[in-house]
Amino acid sequence: MSPITQVNIDLCKRYIGILEKTDQDGEGYSSNHHLIGMCQAIIDRPEMYEDKQSRFIGFVQAMMIQRGLIDTNSERDLTRPLFHKAYREMGLKIPDSVVIE
Repeated sequence: MSPITQVNIDLCKRYIGILEKTDQDGEGYSSNHHLIGMCQAIIDRPEMYEDKQSRFIGFVQAMMIQRGLIDTNSERDLTRPLFHKAYREMGLKIPDSVVIE
């Protein structure tokens, strides 16, 4: 399993924990059931392509941010070092930050 997949799995476990503890629920694709299912798919299928894992996680994060369950800045501060560590383990260059104004 690649270091990036491991980070994605660890994040999914974190998001499942948050979603299971909240009384707040969304509807349809933003429901806790659906978001947990997306995370569980990543956990259960580590062979899933990393780009697909990333799209799933991005969607889960967006829905959780929209619902106020996580915060964009806090999440970025938490996840950036995890991915940078994974990139280093893989011998990849740490990408420059992108600033959008």
